[in-house]
Amino acid sequence: DNTDTDYPEAPVYDWIEIAANEGGPGIDCNLSDHATRQADSDVFDLPFTFTFYGEDFDRVTICSNGWIAMGATTLVNYRNWNIPCAGAPEYMIAPMWDGLYQYGEDQVYYYNDTANHRFIVQWADVRNDYGGRENFEVILYDPAHYPTDTGDGIIVFQFRDFNNTDNEQHYSTTGIQNGDMTDGLMYGYYNYHNAGAASVQDGRAIKFMALVAMTRGTLTGTIMNVSNGGTPIPGAAVKLVETGETMITDIDGHYSGSIQAGIYTMAVSHESFQPDTLYGVEVVAGETTVRNVGLIDIQPPIFLNTTDYGHTMDTVGPYVIETTVIEYSDFSELALYYNAHGTGWVTVPLVDQGENLYTASIPGQPEMTFIEYYLVGTDIADQRATDPADAPWNVYSFWVFPAIFDDDIEAGEGAWTHEVVTGGYVDQWHRSSQRNHTSGGDWSWKFGDTGGGVYTDLADGALITEPLDLDGESVLTFWHWMAAEVSGSYPEQAYEGGLLEISVEGGAWMQITPEGGYTHTVRHGDSQACPFPVGTPFFSGEIAWTEVTVDLAGIVGTAQIRFRFGSDGSTGLEGWYVDDIRIIGSGPGYADGPEVEVMPTDVALYQNRPNPFGVRAGGTQIRFDLPREAQVQLRVVDATGRAVRTLVARGMPAGQHQMQWDGRDGAQRTVAAGVYFYILDIDGDQRSRRMLVLR
Repeated sequence: DNTDTDYPEAPVYDWIEIAANEGGPGIDCNLSDHATRQADSDVFDLPFTFTFYGEDFDRVTICSNGWIAMGATTLVNYRNWNIPCAGAPEYMIAPMWDGLYQYGEDQVYYYNDTANHRFIVQWADVRNDYGGRENFEVILYDPAHYPTDTGDGIIVFQFRDFNNTDNEQHYSTTGIQNGDMTDGLMYGYYNYHNAGAASVQDGRAIKFMALVAMTRGTLTGTIMNVSNGGTPIPGAAVKLVETGETMITDIDGHYSGSIQAGIYTMAVSHESFQPDTLYGVEVVAGETTVRNVGLIDIQPPIFLNTTDYGHTMDTVGPYVIETTVIEYSDFSELALYYNAHGTGWVTVPLVDQGENLYTASIPGQPEMTFIEYYLVGTDIADQRATDPADAPWNVYSFWVFPAIFDDDIEAGEGAWTHEVVTGGYVDQWHRSSQRNHTSGGDWSWKFGDTGGGVYTDLADGALITEPLDLDGESVLTFWHWMAAEVSGSYPEQAYEGGLLEISVEGGAWMQITPEGGYTHTVRHGDSQACPFPVGTPFFSGEIAWTEVTVDLAGIVGTAQIRFRFGSDGSTGLEGWYVDDIRIIGSGPGYADGPEVEVMPTDVALYQNRPNPFGVRAGGTQIRFDLPREAQVQLRVVDATGRAVRTLVARGMPAGQHQMQWDGRDGAQRTVAAGVYFYILDIDGDQRSRRMLVLR
């Protein structure tokens, strides 16, 4: 027939933390299932009247087993079934119906969010009997403030941690059902979901909303890039102005939607293209309306996340530079330019690795080589971009030079020392061939018994570097492997592990923090505690070989670094291995690099700087590139095209050029505030840009 469903917009996941033990405003439901693991439910007053399946309710039952029910019930059903079913509560709303229980400080909470007219129930880190930890919530919206076509209230489920592990008891059920248990909407059951439904997972939000059938038709079409021969544009927005409904094009540039019959204004937009609007687009009930739209590319390539290589001691190379390039048209140029210690600029094409990722390689260079590089991208519409944005005036750069310290532990113990830190504890640091990270190597440092043996109880040993001269911009890197005891009840806390400390000029040892922080914090158990205070950040748990980076910026002088491991009075594991330890300094610095002549490959006119500018502030600079010697005219005109001043009119050599305009006309009078244009003419080839003058 000619009716369809007026589907609501998909909900945006926006987690609302109400758990009191996480600093939220929620109130503990005081459900009594902690000791017995037997489910409990209780009845609570709602702050507003909530309509569900056409019935009004002012109370709600909250159960620890992952569901609520409108009205009052004493049921606590833990064994979930499909929906609808007679074995479930009347008027059931179930984000995760399963055999769940509260544990420790983790509770079921409720909260009346008066500011936003909604009632929230959160099952905060509840458990099931199969190793799952669950954190999810249900939100009821006040129908008086969030009206719907039927008057029924809007319901949203949100899942922060969803572990569907109960394979012996039907996994879990997600859905709702009516009062006589004859109708409902089952979203998921027994680890299966309805056809076409997105799976329940971490970060998922699901909205339930009663709808009214309307006469509808289909609006469809393709959005194309006319600047690139009609290739599809993914991610374009097709918006119906009258209703606000928006469709987004897929990878093939295609959009389609079920739309209420009517006449619409269709606005098509994408950040990289000139927008377009179609008027009088008619959607007829039961019919398909096709509207294809071509857009003009107005955006040059966009470079993102380009590798800033950083100083290196690697003389072998290559130095791989990665970048993400966003561009919807073909490229006429996409390349990396590099210069090794002033020997001249070399061009290397950027190679497509798929999914907008491109790479290029700079070959290895000898020690004390200064390398500069930048990226250039030009699309077929001659829209050009560089990275950095003002390259080649500013570029990426790095030095190839020796490290301050570099030890792969293959040559022996060297100048390393190790010792007990706290009296009464034990040191077990030793050079070990049990595990190794170095390619082709055999050795690393280990804290623990020989071979694969475990570390002893009550350990506090430090592995200490030789004295090192740090220059204030040093970086420490190393690789490590660890197996140490964590808390079973509080997985973010641990009883045993390792950390890093530094002493400068013979001063006190101070803890230093790696990039990204440590993995755990110290917890003391019933046995004699490890030597670190409660709450101290440190490495613990199961860590496969992982590289760690520590920024030593600001530390100047002679320093020593130590790797310190501590254990308590029980449960030893294999311990801590460290390998391939390096400290790289700041290098000679940019000023010590060679002067590099930048010879442009194309004509380019850059945006003036500053812009806008005030004439009393010294004017503005206009830069341009000449790939060859040419006759050049650079002039300024006002918004009407009237000549204001000629800045250059002569032959100029190839290279980068910069001119100053002080905001005065040819008669040295200060120009009025407003919009002006500067026009570059090179042997008849014109380029222009806009600028703004302030008073």
